[in-house]
Amino acid sequence: MRPSPQALVGRVARTLLVALVSIVAGTHALPAAAQATATTTGPQPGIFGFAEIALEGNGPSRQWLRMLELYAVERAEAKAGCIGGHCHVTAWLAFLDGLRGMPLAEQLNAVNDRINAAPYVEDLTNYGVADYWATPGKFFHRYGDCEDFAIVKFLSLRELGVPAESLRVVIVGDQTTGLGHAILAVYTGQDIMILDSKVRAVVPAANIAWYLPLVSITQGGWWLHAPAIAGGIR
Repeated sequence: MRPSPQALVGRVARTLLVALVSIVAGTHALPAAAQATATTTGPQPGIFGFAEIALEGNGPSRQWLRMLELYAVERAEAKAGCIGGHCHVTAWLAFLDGLRGMPLAEQLNAVNDRINAAPYVEDLTNYGVADYWATPGKFFHRYGDCEDFAIVKFLSLRELGVPAESLRVVIVGDQTTGLGHAILAVYTGQDIMILDSKVRAVVPAANIAWYLPLVSITQGGWWLHAPAIAGGIR
């Protein structure tokens, strides 16, 4: 029997949320400063109907920022012509150049198809650690797990000019498995479109009933998510 959303929140949140916030915050618990400055902000409507609690006291994850720093080096070397062995990145950037000027929907489909064609490889197999956020260079060389797929899609769309505030890497609880997963959410103004390593098509978030959002992150901030009810947060 599929667990109820309430049961899944109870089970997944207890086992995943502390660990996921640790990943995002770079600590082992939600920082007191972040708790004190939490506000219900963010693009509307909230993803999967959940309230979005912007955490302003701790900034984005150190792991996330380190990945962006390493990618900046990869990108510069790739732009200079495969310097540092980043020919995979050079080829990826050339692929993205071919998408420039296309409608956003076509770009989303092309990026999702290209990245989803890569094999899925667990971080323990790749790096010998439980969680590692790979740069595009590492992803195209060694592939990766769900958050690596989401990160490369995020950076693909940033390269195509989609604003960071329209993009979220979202850690979710999957009601079909009871496990954690990562997806990319794209806020288009009319819909929130989901790019998922498990799903071939790009689909509106409103069409997905099996994910419960826990944590999301972009270049400018990060959020916790909670079930929304009239007049506040459950």
